[in-house]
Amino acid sequence: MLRPTRLWEFLSDLGVRYVPEEARKKSVRMQNRISLVAVLVTWIQAISFFHVGLTYPAIISFAAGLLYITSITISAFGGSFFARILFLLIVLGAVGHHHFYFGFTSGFWLLWLAAPQAVFVLFPALSLRNHLVFSVLLTGVISAAIVSSMDMPPIFSEMTPALTHRFMRGNAIRSPIVFILIAFYLVYENRRSEKVLSFAAAKEKELADAKSFLLSNVSHELRTPVNAIKGFADILIENSNSIADTKQRERFQSHLNQIAVSAASLTAIIGDILDFARIEQKRITLHKRDFDLVALCEEALRTAEFHGRHNGAIETELFFAPDFPRKVYGDDTRVTQILVNLLSNAMKFTHQGTVTLRALLMEQDDARLHISFEIEDTGIGIPGEKLPYLFESFSSISRETAVRYGGTGLGLAITKQLVEILNGKISVMSTPGRGSLFMVDFWLEKAKEEVALPSKVMRDLKRARILVAEDNEVNQLLVRTLLESWNGEIEIVENGLKAIGAVQRGSYDLILMDLQMPFMDGFEACENIRLFSDKEKAMIPIVALTADVLNETRKKVLTVGMNDIITKPINQADLYAVLRKHLNQMDVVL
Repeated sequence: MLRPTRLWEFLSDLGVRYVPEEARKKSVRMQNRISLVAVLVTWIQAISFFHVGLTYPAIISFAAGLLYITSITISAFGGSFFARILFLLIVLGAVGHHHFYFGFTSGFWLLWLAAPQAVFVLFPALSLRNHLVFSVLLTGVISAAIVSSMDMPPIFSEMTPALTHRFMRGNAIRSPIVFILIAFYLVYENRRSEKVLSFAAAKEKELADAKSFLLSNVSHELRTPVNAIKGFADILIENSNSIADTKQRERFQSHLNQIAVSAASLTAIIGDILDFARIEQKRITLHKRDFDLVALCEEALRTAEFHGRHNGAIETELFFAPDFPRKVYGDDTRVTQILVNLLSNAMKFTHQGTVTLRALLMEQDDARLHISFEIEDTGIGIPGEKLPYLFESFSSISRETAVRYGGTGLGLAITKQLVEILNGKISVMSTPGRGSLFMVDFWLEKAKEEVALPSKVMRDLKRARILVAEDNEVNQLLVRTLLESWNGEIEIVENGLKAIGAVQRGSYDLILMDLQMPFMDGFEACENIRLFSDKEKAMIPIVALTADVLNETRKKVLTVGMNDIITKPINQADLYAVLRKHLNQMDVVL
């Protein structure tokens, strides 16, 4: 069988883009192919009628072919359901017309050819055997109508027995053969095409999995050293207050701040790349909880000042509307990311003047709150011709921005995608040389429970015994420094195998488990610990400690039996909160 031409493939795919479900795409392709074959058959039939001198039925057959083309056109514009209905009406109309015009034999012959095609269009997902069964049933229904009217004289009075014999002589044999060939070809072509598409989908999934594996490894390898840089910088900044010499202390803290800023910038770049990949693969999931929206806005502005290398020439302002809610329910991580991206952008492109964040409540109902944020700056502004391309990935403006001002150039593209994931909208107004105004709005739910307001907490693990499984020596030192400063009793092992042995020999309140380690990784170590016969040891809280931030890793962590996950670079507040939670300890509030 000849390979279908590009034209055949193009016509078969008309309207497929309007159908998201894979199964329905197969139906649309089959429907288009049936309609194309029907056009060919009716026009061949029209030529046959012209050949025997039957001009009127030839015109009718030609018109039927045009109607089949109309059904293809309707399908091409997304109306596949209406195209099916039209196809069925054409089939019934053709059978009825030929029956009443030429008489019983002519209608019955056309039924052989048309009814099975209608079944293919109505039930394209059926097997060939079931197609034949349904064809017989449909043929039986229409046959009953034809047989019941077989004694009616045909409208075409010149339809003599001789003409009937001439008309049926070739068709009686040709029609079943044509039907079998059409059925075989359509089923074969549909299965062949779907195999090609399935192979392409499998290769695409394989490529996506390889991409995820690469991103996971890149994330781990980059975040691990950044974790040490950021962690020790934070510790030294906290301890530098004890330096007596004011000038030396300020110079020391300035250098440490530069290290922390550099680590934060590198973390942001890694985050941009990973977020872009997750959004591209539609792997972003929302993790909702109650949170303090006012505190979130304040922290977002402080983070933007930090990332934006805040200097004395830029002032920041934060304005809350009088009715702005404090307690809400939603994904605080994504809301923070949106605000930090926009505020950091404003800081980056403002050399002097003001960056303002306004938080407004637009409307509310019994369960939801319509929140709007406005981020306004007095920076360099954006030319009007570039505004339509501002939120596009890898556009000329994003590349130009990345070259001139640093970063990945993906920040605004990611922000727009995140806003849309939250079912919100983002827009911008800007005047070159005078500044820009970004507006974001989306709905959040009202808080489910009482949200605790932030308080100063004295971190104390109360001599909790914690086993740390971590193969990187620098991270071992960082974790030991942090946990011992919080009054924790720490033991460190280099891999999962040693962690299992340590749990068998000793007694611990909690395990901090790195995931990627030699000899035995954290996943396998956790699974083995959960199988211990000693139920107390088998149920010890295990918190994953990893530089891998992909959603698949988070799901696997919970699947193997770990209780929680902390990502690198370590946020001290998050680490302490998770430890306190699983150690069942209460904070000491000052």
